[in-house]
Amino acid sequence: MLISSDVVDQPVPVSAGYPAGKSAIEAAARVFALREARHGILTNVVRPGFTLTERALTHPGLGQKLVDAEAERTPTGRICTPQDVADLTTYLGSDANGHVNGEIIAVAGSRHLTR
Repeated sequence: MLISSDVVDQPVPVSAGYPAGKSAIEAAARVFALREARHGILTNVVRPGFTLTERALTHPGLGQKLVDAEAERTPTGRICTPQDVADLTTYLGSDANGHVNGEIIAVAGSRHLTR
């Protein structure tokens, strides 16, 4: 399982390096999914959106105002939390997941559909 970011599809005009690196992770995951599935290894990508972390609340240029604005634009009315990501990664890495492979799964409350 690999972690990406919604900046792959929704870049911000600050840096190309971060989205390019996350795009490479997603491409590699697809190769691994094809190559390793027959060996019982499932490969997926978790793609969180803007996530409510301490950094999101305290970093200059981010903060509560941006968190509130992102939540307002998200169909679920809130932004992603670390627990949202943890819950999905727990499932994907568990025995309960026997067939989800090669997927890029957004954890963003459908935010990507509103841009």
